[in-house]
Amino acid sequence: MDYKFVMPRLSDSIDEGHLVEWKIRPGDEVKNGDVIAEVESDKGLMEIQTFKNGTVKELLRKAGSTVPAGTPIAVIDTNASSDSKKQTEEMQKERSGRGEKVKKTIKSSSDKEKNSSVPERKIESHEIPLSEPLDMLHRAMIGIVNYAVKKPIYHMTDHIDATLLNRYVTKELTMTVWLLKLFSEAMMRQKYFRLTLVDDQMQLWPNASISVAMASGEYLYMPVFKVVNRKTPTMIAKELQQFKMKISERKLTKGDMTGSTFGISNLGMTGIEQFDAMINKDDCAIAAIGSEIEGRITITLTIDHRIINGYQAALFMQELKALAEDAMFFKEAAQ
Repeated sequence: MDYKFVMPRLSDSIDEGHLVEWKIRPGDEVKNGDVIAEVESDKGLMEIQTFKNGTVKELLRKAGSTVPAGTPIAVIDTNASSDSKKQTEEMQKERSGRGEKVKKTIKSSSDKEKNSSVPERKIESHEIPLSEPLDMLHRAMIGIVNYAVKKPIYHMTDHIDATLLNRYVTKELTMTVWLLKLFSEAMMRQKYFRLTLVDDQMQLWPNASISVAMASGEYLYMPVFKVVNRKTPTMIAKELQQFKMKISERKLTKGDMTGSTFGISNLGMTGIEQFDAMINKDDCAIAAIGSEIEGRITITLTIDHRIINGYQAALFMQELKALAEDAMFFKEAAQ
């Protein structure tokens, strides 16, 4: 019996996967749990497994192709025995030996207008835009943005004193590390920023988990620092370096990018004074961190109005400002 293995749905924000590499060939015997391919989605590289025993009969899609979720990509003969392996291999060799020729034709889409009083203008090569298809990560980012713009949002901007932050910032314990610690404590004191909206239910999470915008080349990632309130700045700094390594190697997993209720985007390090950020897919709010000017850092919150009202957001901002000036908080956190 032929079993058609389909491309699984790997992400909520995109309906396709990029087939990076096959781990099997026609004629190979597979069993339940075997890894058969490596696939890339917006969440990173993933290994996909078969849940059937049998012999690989045919690979329907080539490595390097982008395949919609639910589309068959391989055929497994669940009745095939090891005796049929040789026959299957011979069939595959015959098939690959034949090959196919693809003939490309170019057809002109316009004719020169005859007897025209206006001479035809030749389009120069430098006037033609270069077209490049979107890859998986770009399509994923567009999907997340399209989802985010549907949220009813509002903004709130204020400043925090940077005196104590600067005193504790080091080469290892960077501003981002201390901001994560600062925001996590404010989230624990103001529970509204630990809420998520799922269907018609509000879910209150017991710990502060924060997504952080991290750029690499053309791509923007939002890895999640989980239970930040239970971690020391040193632990957060180590996790930050681990995420940077994963991003550089494009090895972030779906688990690395889920589980947050709040986000941070820090463009202050680039000299940007103030900006608005878009809320990550499942979060209730995000903080846009601007640069330090005269000892103050601008914080702009983008907030989902369905989850947090203006008064609750104001309380959170007040808590954040108070913590930034609380010497005892920094002393205890640094221990």
